[in-house]
Amino acid sequence: MDICHLDGQFYYYKEPIGFGSFSIIYKGFQVSETMDDNKPVAIKQITKIVDTKYFNNEVNLMKKLKHPYILELIDVVKSKGS
Repeated sequence: MDICHLDGQFYYYKEPIGFGSFSIIYKGFQVSETMDDNKPVAIKQITKIVDTKYFNNEVNLMKKLKHPYILELIDVVKSKGS
């Protein structure tokens, strides 16, 4: 199983676990400082942004949501070419 480096904190497996109209979801993990307790995360790669304003509004809303049945947005990483 191949692992990809996202940034200094996040890694994900190359094999997608889900697809959406404008995104791909990967199983990943957030590296802890001690390396003993790597937190499992879902990595959402946006493949197409139709409206930048809509995208920014969604990110801002997701940052505010705190609920046991909704995945928490930990971070937004913009990579080269995006």
